[in-house]
Amino acid sequence: KIPTLVANNGELVQIWVNIIKNGCESMITAGIPEPKIQIKTSANKKGVTIEISNNGPEIPGNVKQKIFQPNFTTKKGGLSFGLGLGLSIVQRLVDSYNGAIEVESNSKETKFKIKIPIS
Repeated sequence: KIPTLVANNGELVQIWVNIIKNGCESMITAGIPEPKIQIKTSANKKGVTIEISNNGPEIPGNVKQKIFQPNFTTKKGGLSFGLGLGLSIVQRLVDSYNGAIEVESNSKETKFKIKIPIS
């Protein structure tokens, strides 16, 4: 059973939506034939862990180092225009709950792991 978090519902939705939206956009841009988003939750005495993964393209190491920086975007022109604020907002919100976020990415999967402590 996942315990109840003491958090702002709108802020949590903003975290999930930004990560899922970026995953969807990267899979569409890369032309992934069978795009898939997977969400897993788990909990222990310390907190809740949410893993959001997709089977989109790998985030290169030099890009992965910058994705949480404000105004950093890989989306340029046309329909793929980005301000580079989504993941910096995610980072700020996760930090505001004394949580942690990490990203793992390889040629088969990109996974964001968000840990939020139970107050």
